[in-house]
Amino acid sequence: MSTPTAASPFHTRYRLPFIGLMAVSFIYFVLQIAKDFSRGGNPWKQGDWLINSVNVPVRRSFSGDVLIWVSDATGIGLVLLVCVAQVVLAAVVYFTVTRLALRDGSGSLMLITLSGSFFVFFWMADAQGAGRKELLAFASLGLFTLGLAERRLWMALLGAVLMPMAVASHEAMILFLPIMGIVYLVHRQKVRRRRRIFDVFAWGSAFACFAILGEALLTAEIVDHMVVCTPLLERNVPEVMCSAAIQWLEEDLAHGVGEVMAATTFMSLLQLAIGYVLALVPLVYVAQLSTGRMAMLLALLPALLFLPLYIFSLDYGRWISFHIFASFILFAATLGKGRVKLREKPSVALVPIFALLGAAIVHNHTSMIYWGGVIRRLGGDVLEFVL
Repeated sequence: MSTPTAASPFHTRYRLPFIGLMAVSFIYFVLQIAKDFSRGGNPWKQGDWLINSVNVPVRRSFSGDVLIWVSDATGIGLVLLVCVAQVVLAAVVYFTVTRLALRDGSGSLMLITLSGSFFVFFWMADAQGAGRKELLAFASLGLFTLGLAERRLWMALLGAVLMPMAVASHEAMILFLPIMGIVYLVHRQKVRRRRRIFDVFAWGSAFACFAILGEALLTAEIVDHMVVCTPLLERNVPEVMCSAAIQWLEEDLAHGVGEVMAATTFMSLLQLAIGYVLALVPLVYVAQLSTGRMAMLLALLPALLFLPLYIFSLDYGRWISFHIFASFILFAATLGKGRVKLREKPSVALVPIFALLGAAIVHNHTSMIYWGGVIRRLGGDVLEFVL
């Protein structure tokens, strides 16, 4: 088992504030999901989870099929089930990330979480970008990495099982599979007991992901989204829930490319560049503190994995967040195993600066920077509550 590194002054000083930040971010996430539920659901945030193949084969339908089965078996409303699933998965993500960051005595992982595009700030600043299906991939990688770091094989295996579910719910989640593969290679030699079981689950997860992707690519686009919506209406889901993610199923990839091209301007590209560069600041800072080139590669190369997404969809902020989270997982795996070594510890004085930068400037889930970020969002919520 990889042991936690010795605590630095950075780690000691900011341990409790870090835990507090994670708790506040999670509570805010839960409150936003509760707000969605009180309004009957959000057609993007909850509607996407309800895509189903009750009437016809549909890609991305795994989560909807499971939720409908559970709803029929228990009588619990579908929107409530989605909200509960989102909160449970988010709890797993927050817990595993917090544990991984606290295991790193240098405080480097804590610093990375201060990026404006890491989910801690990103989901607070842009609630519309929170609670999406990447929750499954994030939970999978968090469980897999933490399970291996603490030699809790059941946790790692659960993470391996979750990844095919993530891909079956949205085929783009397969882009996280190489990150899981790297974590697997970093830790495999240290899994002395039950290595065969570990290998079977890890390789089985990978093969299942590719099989699911192949099936998704062969599944025909639907002509009328109502074939997906009807089973929901029969279960008392508001029709408005079919007006966004579900209706989008009628469009092919060419339509997505057209939407991106139509919305691409000099200003949108400039905001993307500014938002991306600022999101990378904590990562690049930690990377340049290390010996060798591996850390910088771990900080920057994941961008290539998610590059195709920018061609088909305008959810630029989410794609940036994918990159930052993937790099966090890679640093968590390699720092814990000594594959990446720091020549010096992060500066304590930089924490308030990075925290303010991450909280104040956040690229929203689409193609614009949300100036004011978390500070502006929380301030607006307070004023709304008071007034």
